[in-house]
Amino acid sequence: MSDADEVIEALKRAFRANTDAELGEVLGIARSSIASWRTRGHVPRRYMRKLAEVAGENVRTASIEEDIYAQRLGLLRWLRDHRHLLDDYSACLSGIGGADAAIGKYQFEALDDLRAEMARRDGMTMGEVYSAMVFQEFFANADARKPAGG
Repeated sequence: MSDADEVIEALKRAFRANTDAELGEVLGIARSSIASWRTRGHVPRRYMRKLAEVAGENVRTASIEEDIYAQRLGLLRWLRDHRHLLDDYSACLSGIGGADAAIGKYQFEALDDLRAEMARRDGMTMGEVYSAMVFQEFFANADARKPAGG
């Protein structure tokens, strides 16, 4: 899935739209505009900002504890998925431009995931659920990722 596809899917979740046509209606644009974003592989910044705003609004309705853990988990996921930007200074400078919207998307998804896990893991605190998710996503297979002899 391309970055544009990911942003479009995040916009759909944020605005509770099931199709490109529904998303276009919410955003006040034609479905064909969304199709052209997919073709070009780029979503205009103004819609990425809308995503960041909606993600921020969703997070503002969260408790302070949920917000803190969603920020942490979202940032960890973003860093994992964009590690290549940290390897090359010029790539970092050119690729970091959309980071605000992208980090907002990651935080928005992390909040949804944390809430779903809280419902599934009845009796656990938010901190325990967060710790379990971080371990599972980032460390459960750490031994398999280590180079031989390391």
